[in-house]
Amino acid sequence: MNMKKSNRVIEFFLVIFFVLANVCAMAATDKWQEYYTESQHQAKFHHYEQAIAYAKKALDIAKPKEYERIASSYNRIAEYYGTYGRYDLAERYYQKLIDYSNHTPELNEQWLLMAYVDNVKAYEAQGNYQEAIKLSKAFTKKFHKKFASIDFIWVFMCNERASLYAKIGEYKKAEHLYKWSLDRLKANKPNNSKFMIFALNGLASLYTDEGKLKAAEAIYNEALSYSKKTYGIVDSSHVSLMGNLALLYEEQGRYKEALPLLEKVVALNKLNYGSDNPNVIITMSSLASLYGELGQIEHSERLYKEAINIYKTHKVKDNPQVAIIYRNLGELYLRRIKYNEAAPLLKRALDIDKKFLGEENPSVAMDMLNLGTLYMNQGLYSQAEPLLKEAVRIEKKTEGMRNPNISSYFDALAKLYAKEGRRRESRVYSALSLSAALFKNR
Repeated sequence: MNMKKSNRVIEFFLVIFFVLANVCAMAATDKWQEYYTESQHQAKFHHYEQAIAYAKKALDIAKPKEYERIASSYNRIAEYYGTYGRYDLAERYYQKLIDYSNHTPELNEQWLLMAYVDNVKAYEAQGNYQEAIKLSKAFTKKFHKKFASIDFIWVFMCNERASLYAKIGEYKKAEHLYKWSLDRLKANKPNNSKFMIFALNGLASLYTDEGKLKAAEAIYNEALSYSKKTYGIVDSSHVSLMGNLALLYEEQGRYKEALPLLEKVVALNKLNYGSDNPNVIITMSSLASLYGELGQIEHSERLYKEAINIYKTHKVKDNPQVAIIYRNLGELYLRRIKYNEAAPLLKRALDIDKKFLGEENPSVAMDMLNLGTLYMNQGLYSQAEPLLKEAVRIEKKTEGMRNPNISSYFDALAKLYAKEGRRRESRVYSALSLSAALFKNR
């Protein structure tokens, strides 16, 4: 009898032991979920530093065989760094996810696919366009046997590469890829909405860069109608399209149509990302530029300075988007004859663009045009001439007389030579400027 009681007692304690062990194991496992969920909660309210800290805690306690959780943690950390404007750190964690995925056959291959896509975008955000193209080609080489040409991730990567080609001035390659993507998307309509909008947006942006403004406007309106019906006006894709259409209106001098669109875009981006997030800066800069065109100089200067302060607050590293802010504020001071304030900003923009885009990029040419114009206005003709001549050379190399922007470059040189009394050279460049302007307006 005592033996039976003793056995029952032992059984009772064994049951309690196993229950407690399971509870402890579940608690440890749930701790990962707790940290991961809290990281999402913090990100929802734009507290990205806290979100990153919790995602890193989740990564630290994930067990070696919890492959999906480890991958998900890497992905979240990279995503939050990207949203926070720290693209260099986002790139680092996306690369860790790629390495982890490559060495973990048990992991769903979807993680590897998206890590490639997101890392390409991280390179692009830093202005490392050549590295981004190189990685997108590596993606193509690795997966081309596994996917049909209609696969949507495949199409997305082609669109992404098209965007990169456009940014380095290789417009024909970009147009070919965008049209290739659209043909396949239109032939396979189910579940392709995001990709369709991305491709339409990219092609319209490309046509804008090439000066094909009517074609660009038609495509933007098609994409806006499509995205509004599919996702609504608050969706980031729709907001991006509105911003691009507003910029197109601005380029055409349709400022009254552009202004309400851009103001709405800035408001929606602040709603989606938070008012002091680096992702808001691009449209904030566009709105500042438009205010400048409308003569609302105080509003323009305030927004540019606000954008620069956001970059400084978040310690965003130099990249081509930062250069745009410096260039635009410098141009504003240049127009207001505040040369001392303009000079350091224009020099900074040129240095950043040379570093990230190389010596032969149209953005570098624009920086040289601005700085050359500044020196010309200050009477520093010997410093202005080499900059303006190099700017013209780069622009001619892009697409020659078909380049829609080259007229203003010829005009700057014509003005410089006129100021120096070099009439023959001035007449030559005035004629070239007029010829290019006529070609642009054909």
